[in-house]
Amino acid sequence: MRLLFFDSTRIHSRWRRVLRRALVAGLVGIIALSGVLMVWGREVARGVVHMALDRAGLAPGDLDVRSIRVGGMTLGVTHLGDSDGPSASAVEVEWTLGSLMQRRLTRLRLEGVRVNAILSHGAIEIVGLSRAPNSSGAAALPIDLLELVDAQVTLATDSGKIRTTIGATITETEDGLGGVANLDITESPLTGNATHLVASLPTWRLTREGSGSRLTVAQALLEAPDLQAKLSVVEGSVEITTTGEITSAHLTGALTSQSRPVAWPAFALEAQIRREEAVLVLTGHAQLVNHAIAVTLSGRHDLVSGQGSISATLAPVSFTPDGRQPATLFPAFGHILRQVAGSVSARASASWGSAHAATAMTLHLDRIGFNSGIAEVSELRAQVELDSVLPPHTPRPQHITAQLRLASLPQGALDLRLNLPGGGKLEIERASLAFAGGSLGLSKLDLQRGRPVETALEIHAVELGSLLDLIGVTGLSGSGKLSGRIPIEIDGSGVTIKDGALAAESGGIVRYTGAALPETGTAALELVRKALADFHYTALLMRLNRSLGGDGSLLIELKGANPAVLDGQEFDVNVRLETNFDRLVTVLQQGYAAAGALVEGAARQ
Repeated sequence: MRLLFFDSTRIHSRWRRVLRRALVAGLVGIIALSGVLMVWGREVARGVVHMALDRAGLAPGDLDVRSIRVGGMTLGVTHLGDSDGPSASAVEVEWTLGSLMQRRLTRLRLEGVRVNAILSHGAIEIVGLSRAPNSSGAAALPIDLLELVDAQVTLATDSGKIRTTIGATITETEDGLGGVANLDITESPLTGNATHLVASLPTWRLTREGSGSRLTVAQALLEAPDLQAKLSVVEGSVEITTTGEITSAHLTGALTSQSRPVAWPAFALEAQIRREEAVLVLTGHAQLVNHAIAVTLSGRHDLVSGQGSISATLAPVSFTPDGRQPATLFPAFGHILRQVAGSVSARASASWGSAHAATAMTLHLDRIGFNSGIAEVSELRAQVELDSVLPPHTPRPQHITAQLRLASLPQGALDLRLNLPGGGKLEIERASLAFAGGSLGLSKLDLQRGRPVETALEIHAVELGSLLDLIGVTGLSGSGKLSGRIPIEIDGSGVTIKDGALAAESGGIVRYTGAALPETGTAALELVRKALADFHYTALLMRLNRSLGGDGSLLIELKGANPAVLDGQEFDVNVRLETNFDRLVTVLQQGYAAAGALVEGAARQ
């Protein structure tokens, strides 16, 4: 038997020599590679990037390779295609040896991306690229993490431009893509150039579904700061074909007002979209949270022309003094209208595709009644048409009829024509009230928040007794018919009456039993007192004045006689009474406050 012995010392020495040679060779290789990268790295990187982009169908333009390292490189300003093509202000690319062997990038960060695109007949064309991107070529080098910082995309459509700033993080999942995105839409044909929209997508996924893709979002937000509105999307999904066409979509969420006070209560939404050839058709409904008030939604968008519309129909809503009130629908007006009865229905619409988006609404008021304290309204009927909802605007004066009772005076028919011309104004074209056998009217006036109102109360053939009750002069009563005009100025400080004049149309009776005249005085004063106890006049003229501070006076000029005084001898009587016209001032101030609140509430919509 022959025994063989191994000398372990000699073997270990041999491996140490081999290892030293390998380390030296590796070090030399690294030094050589570093030298190559330092000398030719940028040119090599530029060539590789050119080749990759060309394979993807993205013809490269200018490439500014700032630096290159073993695990990545940094590009400066980068252009694709011609001068109008997509660009980025900075690009960062990262990889590992393993990812390159798998033909992958671990991270791609794009800053300051600028892309212009055109949407025509349902297809998107990138401006400045000679040919469309090759999806198969682009997919040849997947990216684990894509970051977009300050990316601006401008999409030109037949109806206008959509300009969006995007910040996003996109990661690849087993069945597609996912990530986080924030969109800042500063220009849109749906809302006009001045409206700002902000979308936040904290969770979204794009997955492959059969021959197409499915985009899903959860807990997303769409805010319109200028409109003070927010759409909260609890869950949404969009079905997309391989060519980027939407075939269907579904959304559930809530629409809320962001104004203070809120302009409308929160509505729970559910909507579906389906594609019918080149048209997207929307159906859905909205329900007032915690209230049985329903709104039906319908709409359509033509993908070829870029024109579309959406409408919302509010089923008739009944109000009862002890039950549901208008504040349920319009919280901003809740402090104006209380104890309301009657019903309201409405239809609102929005359209786009022309130079500007348009909104409209028709509001039906049926047998509305309410009590504001000094005024009681009943049987109010109107069909109010708005050709703009935000802000409110009417195309013509709107006609409103009702029954109105002022204080404890007889009820009369109210005929009102008012207009919302925009700019925070409310115009009353005409207002007339059948009152005490004649009529009361207001001359045309403009109401604007924070500005005084100048108008005149026009009086025609009104019974003297009822008119004196409205004016509010204690102890003065009478009969006959008066006509005339009372100029009025109203602001937040009070009511001013200047040179009002009312004249009797024929004879009548005036009685004064008040305490404005001295209890004792001259014989002439005693005679006047006795005559005014039952004065049968043939002519009567009343002059009214009131300062802003509340000091007022009523000058009564009379011709006639008291049958029980001086055997009915006829004589002239001029009487001056100090009064501030409390009841008339209260009516005017309450009307001014209600109109001001209406203007302010409309301005907040």
